[in-house]
Order: sequence, then structure tokens, then C-alpha cells
Amino acid sequence: MKFPLFELERWLSEYRFKCDIDLSSSVITHIKYNEIISERDLDMPIKIGPTNGIEELRQEISRLYSGAISAENVLITHGAAEANFLVLNSLISPGDECIFLVPNYMQAKGILEAIGAKVKLAWLDEKRNYHLNLEEINELTSEKTKAILITNPNNPTGVRLTLKELEGICEIAQSVGAYVIADEVLSGLEIDGERTVSPVEIYEKGISTRSLSKFGLSGLRVGWIVARDPTIVQRCWSLKDYTSLGNSFFNQYIATIALKKLDVIKERNRKILSRGVEILMDVVNKNKDIISYVKPQAGSTTLIRYKPSISSVEYCKRLAQSEGVAVAPGDYFGASQRFRILYGTTAEKLEEGLQKIIKFTRSLA
Repeated sequence: MKFPLFELERWLSEYRFKCDIDLSSSVITHIKYNEIISERDLDMPIKIGPTNGIEELRQEISRLYSGAISAENVLITHGAAEANFLVLNSLISPGDECIFLVPNYMQAKGILEAIGAKVKLAWLDEKRNYHLNLEEINELTSEKTKAILITNPNNPTGVRLTLKELEGICEIAQSVGAYVIADEVLSGLEIDGERTVSPVEIYEKGISTRSLSKFGLSGLRVGWIVARDPTIVQRCWSLKDYTSLGNSFFNQYIATIALKKLDVIKERNRKILSRGVEILMDVVNKNKDIISYVKPQAGSTTLIRYKPSISSVEYCKRLAQSEGVAVAPGDYFGASQRFRILYGTTAEKLEEGLQKIIKFTRSLA
């Protein structure tokens, strides 16, 4: 297998730690260990436990989904990144056709290309607030289609599919016996608090990959796979024996506690996201002549379109160099002349960063 360069992750490693203001990542303001655990929780051996994940954690995760989902339908992974890797390498073969929605986080596309699958792109239309065109997906689907891949809520736009759209995707997939594989790492970060439905809950061949990373717990590297068919979980577990093997028992222990406190964590995060969107809306509305965006519904990021005619990579490089602000180039998500910005951060950082972005953008006009 030969993997293409993961341009976004290389960019983040190179720029985000060098800039004074980092608005390039997608993780909300981090939670601290002492907000989750106490000192007495440190009295445990340093081990990994069962390689499919400790049962109590898998049970807690199963409760996040409606329907007949139990611990046996769950596999713990090293973040959602490993979850996506295991699912795709377990189910997709060279020559299989897969439909991939863009703009998107491009990890899955890179894995599919390395496998040798044929990737068909379905474009989310900015003019339709980044909602999909089911007719286009239907036209792209054939008897060779093995899977339709979605990121819901979407990274980088923050837009989420309606239930009708999700049902439409599942119906199209069912017509050819394809999987619907959903990267749902932003699920649970809905600004209005309304729960996002997973294909696992409505479709027999639905698969969910998620993690706790975007909740402000990225350092735990605890993710998971949920599949209605437990044999898929078993296949992924067999492959996991060749990748990370197992996860830190301590990190899984913290993750279990966090899930039991999830309502409190969600409320904490909604306050941060709501305030961030307010700040973002205010700045965009005052500078409509040079920037625009589609209001996000979930997650901690959105795409900003800028007016100056310059590539997003060049724009972001020059912004970092001149203003010390890091944002992520839209080209790395399949979105030219746009950049991804983190609004799920402190109000002070976001306000300062946005003012510098406006100053820089006007200097290019």
C-alpha cells in the first residue's frame, strides 16, 4: 500500500505550534484531567487491558446509540483515525467503488486510494448551505459501489445532514447492498443540542466511527467502531492486532468516567460553541465585502470564503508569517479559496485572531 501525503496533518504539524494564535485545529478548548478524575484514580497499574476495549467502556458507548446495540457491537480504537483505517481495510478491496462527500476531512479518501479503490466524489454545494444532492449520489452509485462515506456532522463546514438526507443515502446504499460508513466524531457537539442520528440506528449495513477527541479530550486517543453486524467488529478487531493492538487502560478508564458525565461536558461545550458562533457572525457581518461563511450547526469549525484571488495554501502561509495566526487551507478539504477556522476556543483568542485575519485579508484586496 502506498499512501498519499496527508497534506492537512502535515500543515497542522508545521504551522499550528509556531503561531501565536492557533485557529487551525478542530478540537474545542481542552478539558483538564482534574475536571474528570481525582488523585486517587492514579492508583492503578499501567496496562492495556482487553485489546477490544474494556467492557464497561464499550457498554457506555453502546448507550449512545438507539436500537439493538450492545458492547459486542463496539470495538475501542486509538482515536477515530484508527477506527477509519480498520473499517476501510477490513471492508474495501482494490477496484471497489466508493462515494466520498467533499468538502471533507481527507483521511478516508487517502486510505481508499492506498487500498486501490475507485473514489467517486459527491460535492456538497456551498450555495445550498453545504447540503448534499441525493440525485447526484444516486447517479454516482452503481452495482460496483461498496460503500458511501459520510462525515456527519461535517468537518470542516459544521453542517449536518437532515434525517431525510441520511435516510435517502441509506436507501440508495441498500439498493446496491453498499455500506454507509459515517465518521461521526462531531456528533454530540450540536449547537442546538439536537441529537444527530447515526446510520447504525436506521440501516443494517450502517457503520459508525467516533471518538471523544473533539469534546476536548483529544489526548486520550480513545475512539471506537460501532456496527450493527458484530462480525464486522470481529474483522476490525483481527486487523487491530496488527496496528495498535490495544489502548491504554488508564485512558479508557478516564473515557468511561467522561461518558458518564457526558451531559455536563456537552453543556460546557455548547456554551463555548454558541459564544464562538456569535463572535464569528458579528465579524463576518461587518466584513461581508471580503469574507463569507455558512453558519455551522455542530462541531467547533467552519469554512470561511475570502474574496482576494489567491490560493488557500498561499493565503494561510502568508497569514501565519505576517500575523502569527494559523488556520487550515481549504484546498486540503477540497474547498478552494476558503480556510477552516476553529471557533470553539476562548473568546479572547478568537476575537484577536479574527481581527488579524480581517486586517490581513484587506491588505490583499
